[in-house]
Amino acid sequence: MIWQATCSCGKRSAPFVTTGTVNGEIYQEYLQKRLLPLLKLHEGPTIFWPDLASYHYSNVVLERYEANGVTFAPKDMNRPNAPKLRPIEKYWAIMKQALRKHPKEVKSEEDMKKKWVSVRKKLQTDVVQNQKFTNGTYYII
Repeated sequence: MIWQATCSCGKRSAPFVTTGTVNGEIYQEYLQKRLLPLLKLHEGPTIFWPDLASYHYSNVVLERYEANGVTFAPKDMNRPNAPKLRPIEKYWAIMKQALRKHPKEVKSEEDMKKKWVSVRKKLQTDVVQNQKFTNGTYYII
């Protein structure tokens, strides 16, 4: 599993790569070490728009969002089967396409992380920019 946040201004968090199952407890570490620092780098209002993984909406994580002033898309407003509503989906599609061009088999978490970071570095910042919505709010995705 790979988790990475991107921002409409082109900034991206460090990736989190694991072969284990992610739950609210594990996700809190990512939130603290990667997402919150990215949110602090962004100027202006932000809304965190996660995918629909259950850990994004676990009670312990919702408490962490609140404690850190993270505005996020509520689960009931975050529709399934509507990937065009979540700009991160475009980023994932581009990353997957780029990763397929490097067919070398990945044998460990560390290999996957290195491959991901290598492809990510080559991905131009403008690919993740300009995800501005009509109300002028920028979304961290």
